[in-house]
Amino acid sequence: MHLVIDIRFYQPEPFGLAVHIRDLFTELMPLFIKDKVFQKVTLIMTKEIVNLDLQKHLVWWQTVQANPKFCIYFSSCKYYSLLEQTLFLYEIYKLKPDLVFFFNFNFPILYNKPFVYQILDLTIPKTKSKGLKLFLANMVLKQGLKRAKQIIFLSKQTTKEAQEFSKLNFFNKEKLDYKPNTPIYPGINPLYLSQPSSNPQKAEIVGLNSTKRYIQKAKILKKNLGITKDYYLFVSVWRKYKNIERLVEGFEIFNEQQQNQYQLVLAGKIDLKYPEIIQRVKTSQQYQQGNIILALEESDENLILLQDQALAYISPSLSEGFGLTLIEAASRGTLVLCSDIQVFREIIPKKAAIFFDPYNAEAICQSFKEVIKVTSNPKLIQQILKLGYKNSQKYTWQKAAKNIYQVLLKSV
Repeated sequence: MHLVIDIRFYQPEPFGLAVHIRDLFTELMPLFIKDKVFQKVTLIMTKEIVNLDLQKHLVWWQTVQANPKFCIYFSSCKYYSLLEQTLFLYEIYKLKPDLVFFFNFNFPILYNKPFVYQILDLTIPKTKSKGLKLFLANMVLKQGLKRAKQIIFLSKQTTKEAQEFSKLNFFNKEKLDYKPNTPIYPGINPLYLSQPSSNPQKAEIVGLNSTKRYIQKAKILKKNLGITKDYYLFVSVWRKYKNIERLVEGFEIFNEQQQNQYQLVLAGKIDLKYPEIIQRVKTSQQYQQGNIILALEESDENLILLQDQALAYISPSLSEGFGLTLIEAASRGTLVLCSDIQVFREIIPKKAAIFFDPYNAEAICQSFKEVIKVTSNPKLIQQILKLGYKNSQKYTWQKAAKNIYQVLLKSV
């Protein structure tokens, strides 16, 4: 059997789908090597990365290069493009697969052979923007959900949203119209589990190892970034549904009330499709006063140092397929503030985080205040951090890889 996996989304960056692909395949590759069902596994990647030294970014790259079972096909077709619906269709047929695993919802809708379809989130059909692109994206998603042999969802909440969106049956297995699907949670970046803590207090609470070397590294990083106060941390790709503009508004209200005692560190990567976000940040008085710090495109190691040192981690998202950064923050013994949305309620115990209304800047402000209250109570903060840490250990890429591997086997 020939398995083709479309991972054109991969880019060597420590965010989003790139991390998902990087870490999942580290655990999937050993399963494929032992497997006797799939004699050939072809990974489709984009030509944009053909000249990069991927060995520096992907632990499994040498395995792919050395093992004759694996092939790499570099496609000239970008995702979300007209070529994806035309030339990419031809490229897939040319590979002659027995099964295709589309890693994200976009796929050529005229492809009519068996495929597994993964839905990471439904941010596109839930967006308020209109136009031809949205219409086409929704059409592709509906066709994929309807025709896939098996569907992988990132959470139970995403499964529910997909059912409401498509009007298909993803829950009642007793009915003839049931569409086979499996919710499979992602895992924590292995570095979050292995890198020593740079915060001895947090490390002692949740049982992590702390070293002077990493404490010193954190001091240097904070100095280089201009972090001089207790701070709240946000990490993600800067997109509209991440709600960064309202986060900034909530922080402005809070920090003015607190006589500018705190800082907000915005890490991740700017999406150039949303220039209004960075414009809002840079026109903020808090930014101009040095109380909003940008830590863009930092390495995994530095992001972990920032998590260790943060007073709390905050995610004000309006919609998500999962919420991996929350779990990663908790795995470092960091207090989590997050939107009161269903998927976050699904993956985080009620008493392991501070939830707030993401549509209300004043509510975000109040969550910042709640951190001050909670951290002043040693017994309470220990209970919250221990519960969050314990919960975070459930999410591993090894478990995710085994579950995805089983879905692929069921689909042949």
